[in-house]
Amino acid sequence: MPANLKQRAKRALVTLLLALAGAYGLQVTLTRESTDVEVTRVFRRVSIKVHPDKGGAAADAQRLNAARDAWVQASQGTKPPGRPAHAQAGPVSASSAVTNGREGLRIRSEAVLLTYQSWPAGEAPGAWQRFCVFVAASVTAWTVKHWAATMEQTSGGDCHLHLMVQFTSAVDCGSARFIFEGVRPNASPNDYLGEGVCRKKLQQSINRGMFYVWADKVGTLRLPSGETCVAANYEPCWTEARRTYQVLGKWPEALWKQRKLTSAKYEQYLFLTRDGVLARKRNLDAVREHEAALADAALIEATTKRLRANPEVYRAFPAVPAAEAWLATFREDRLRYPLLIVHGPSQTGKTEWVKSLFKRALELKVGSLDIFPEGMRAFDRDTHDGIILDDVRDLKFIAEHQDKLQGKYDTRVEFATTPGGTCAYRKYLFAVPVAVTINNSTRNLDFLRAHDWLGSERNRVLVHFPDILAQAVCVLGPIVRRSLGRVRFGSERVSRSGSWVGMAVRPVVPHALTMQEVRHPRSLNFATERQVVVLREVHGCAWEDIRSRVRNLRGERPSLSLLKRVYKGFSQAKGRRPYKYQNCGRRPVKATKAVQKFLVQRLLALRMHCVCTSGTLQRELLAKRGVQLDESAIRKALRRQGYFWLPKAQKRKYSAERRQERLRFARSVVQLSRARLREKLSFSMDGVLLSLPPRDPTDRRNYCAHGDGYMWRQRGEAGMERLAGQNPYPSQVPRARAVPLWGGLSEGGFRTVAFHKARKFTAEEWCRVVQTGKLQAAITALQPVQRHGPWKVLCDNEAFLHTAASRHAMAAKNITLWPVPASSPDLNPVEKFWAWLRRRLRHLDREDLRRKRPPIGMLAFKARVRAVLASQRAQRVASHIAAGFKKTCKEVVSKKGGMARS
Repeated sequence: MPANLKQRAKRALVTLLLALAGAYGLQVTLTRESTDVEVTRVFRRVSIKVHPDKGGAAADAQRLNAARDAWVQASQGTKPPGRPAHAQAGPVSASSAVTNGREGLRIRSEAVLLTYQSWPAGEAPGAWQRFCVFVAASVTAWTVKHWAATMEQTSGGDCHLHLMVQFTSAVDCGSARFIFEGVRPNASPNDYLGEGVCRKKLQQSINRGMFYVWADKVGTLRLPSGETCVAANYEPCWTEARRTYQVLGKWPEALWKQRKLTSAKYEQYLFLTRDGVLARKRNLDAVREHEAALADAALIEATTKRLRANPEVYRAFPAVPAAEAWLATFREDRLRYPLLIVHGPSQTGKTEWVKSLFKRALELKVGSLDIFPEGMRAFDRDTHDGIILDDVRDLKFIAEHQDKLQGKYDTRVEFATTPGGTCAYRKYLFAVPVAVTINNSTRNLDFLRAHDWLGSERNRVLVHFPDILAQAVCVLGPIVRRSLGRVRFGSERVSRSGSWVGMAVRPVVPHALTMQEVRHPRSLNFATERQVVVLREVHGCAWEDIRSRVRNLRGERPSLSLLKRVYKGFSQAKGRRPYKYQNCGRRPVKATKAVQKFLVQRLLALRMHCVCTSGTLQRELLAKRGVQLDESAIRKALRRQGYFWLPKAQKRKYSAERRQERLRFARSVVQLSRARLREKLSFSMDGVLLSLPPRDPTDRRNYCAHGDGYMWRQRGEAGMERLAGQNPYPSQVPRARAVPLWGGLSEGGFRTVAFHKARKFTAEEWCRVVQTGKLQAAITALQPVQRHGPWKVLCDNEAFLHTAASRHAMAAKNITLWPVPASSPDLNPVEKFWAWLRRRLRHLDREDLRRKRPPIGMLAFKARVRAVLASQRAQRVASHIAAGFKKTCKEVVSKKGGMARS
């Protein structure tokens, strides 16, 4: 049915709205089937963008208004007054849209992206060469300022051309002007991945389109010589082109997210752009790690499926009634479920048998760990149908994690518990089958008999492996039926009483799949070596008979001496005669000057990013230089270079702004003379929170032992319990034991301002202290230069000190504050005095403990603090600290704002 006048006017308006929205960067959802209300709403948004007062083009605004008026008039059923509107004939402004009207496909813009379709892959190189000649010969006629061209290949195999051109000025022409070999190009108003040109940053949008064409994308075609099919006279700034442009980091990022760039190429562009490298590199590394994990998982799954589908390599284990009965318990409702503990010698296939009980179990390598491995975080009830704790070296691990392995029905179990709880995570393990594999060398095997939990058969099902498989036949490899005694080659055995001989316990033959070893051409392969042993032990063949049956790697008969050596040196555990050809030759073991220089260079680089030990340097040296050195030799070489294993002495780092603030403060102090500084530093004050020793004897010992980092002891005394003692939470002092104190010092000594009850002063309490004259009395007691003021008081940035009420109260006493930069305890001398006071009080507490005196109370502790502060020793220490304030500031200046140690 032909469209009426109203429908045609509406469709023309919708077409124009979509074109203008794409040109001005608006995201709209509009079709010609949209309602009139939706069309009106989109018209309002677009009209704001194209309005000349908002930066739009007058030509676009006129065309839009004319189309809208035509639609309104058609809706009302009347003809618009005046003559019919005609399209503008001349070229429009640089930011006008690319339109596709009745007059055909026309280009009205300063830049356009042209796409030529398409060429077979075999003809693509020749077409590319001809296209480059065509563009070079046409740029002058086209009035092109910048251009970039490329040829790409689709997934179907066809090739197409992209040409991005920027004209010297806006043009108004048809696409037929750019026909190449009869192919009319598709002209796109978008410059980059379907995004329109940004009017406010027109040149940047054009540059973005240039980079899209220039970039080495996934489908970019390569010539037989290896060169990419890319040509341009306008390239990124890191190239050597005469005309260049800056590439923003988000441009290659968008291409990479659209899967148009490989990760390697994106990383290369990321560093070349130098824009947001750190954040984008972290994102790239996370994606790479995830993709690598997915690839590994797919490879593992494919390998497992291939091996288990090969009957020559893998055969299913026989059904074990004990294991089936254990799994059946998880289909019942119980409060607790038992563990499955598989006990057997090493290298007998315990883990493979346990894995065959589940479809998708989470396997955790426990070994000698005391905590659950990090892989436990990956447990998912929707994915995993069981948990395998493999190769547990100590049953104490199972006993100590009883609460987790039992799996409470009404709560989740917490793992990785830490004091702060920041690393903890929780899993719901109720009714999840848990299997444990142990071997004969596992410690505390007596727990299976004597332990309260593991010793009970209600809590665990114990399976002895491989004896449990003797009830059925599951043999891999050749079966030798012979009643000639019993011979054992690792997990291969010949049984006199049974009717089967072979690998009854390992579903995968490791010798044929994973073992590689250097062998002499006249030696034997692994299977032939095992054949020699079987022929000699089981069949009782003579050496000459064996020699006639086997062949070496050259296909010749081996010598008798070789057969005897193979038989004598055959390893039952490995299933072969092991050689050590890989150990031939020596590695460099000398700490030459070049090696020492390398060690120092790696030390200086690694210690900024990790804890660099001698073991770390040993691995680096072996991996990058092929030199094998003992750790002791590395430590000796470092000591010769002046590096020693010492405590990390540097304190916190500061931002650039904070360093500049500290530097300005320190320089202002250094510029003062000693007399002027003595006059200005009338008082340096701050608060401290002292703590009363606890009354509990054990807590008191831990309290007094805090801070002891070193002691003389033998190496074997590390676990001696009577040498224990530590307070892991020294700053968490209960209120009943807290003694808050506020005081200060100068070169005249130290004076206490006030003891207070709460941990922090409030503004009202501080104003009361100032108004009662306690602060003024403390200052005058230290004999300042200005006896009657005004006084400068050095302090930190406590909030209550800087309120209007506090400043008014101190101003009334002729006191002004001299604040230090934020987070700068080294620039407040009283902080050093507090450290000395804590050490002195801790010494007295230890003396009380040594002399077996009872713990002192709050009043006695305050009296002790007052006595220590009033002593001549404390006054002398305070005076020396204040006198060294200028030295501290000099160190801060020398470190350009860093924290001082003096």
